[in-house]
Amino acid sequence: SSGKAVVSTQSTGKEVTETKERIEKIAEEIQERTENLEERRKEMEETSKELGIARIKKDEVQSKRKDLWRQDSNFEQSLGTSKEQHDEAERQLRSTVSKAFNNGIDAIKKIVREKNIDGVYGPLIENFKCNEKFFTAVEVTAGNRLFYIIVDTDKTASQILSIMNKNKMNGEVNFLPLIRLSYFKKSLPQLYK
Repeated sequence: SSGKAVVSTQSTGKEVTETKERIEKIAEEIQERTENLEERRKEMEETSKELGIARIKKDEVQSKRKDLWRQDSNFEQSLGTSKEQHDEAERQLRSTVSKAFNNGIDAIKKIVREKNIDGVYGPLIENFKCNEKFFTAVEVTAGNRLFYIIVDTDKTASQILSIMNKNKMNGEVNFLPLIRLSYFKKSLPQLYK
């Protein structure tokens, strides 16, 4: 019976040692997992912060996009209004000139666009600006000359006339070749300021 007690004590001591070793291993694993858990919590907090920042940036970008859409819509509306005003002004302008002049101007625009002719600057009226209060004075003084077509040379004018005649295009046109225009620089007194 004492032999059994020694074996039993030895095996119990061995079991205790093994159990202690298992407990230590389990404690180490728990410690390691706790540290891993802490690292993951920190990573999750960082990720959560980054996500919050990204959401704020996304909201800002969406807000900017909405503002740009609004501006684009306003611009489109303004452009449409400007186009309507331009078309109305052109209709009024065309009504002040004979049909022959209008046909001539339209023919020249078509020729320049289709043949890609350089040196054509368009009607005189489209090539200068003046204060609105002087419109009547300019119209009375210049008359139909406002609708003469400015070109760089006689050659350009001849080329356009040739195409108009060849294609039997209707219209009356008069040209102002810049090469033929001359002016004298005069110093005029300034009577009014």
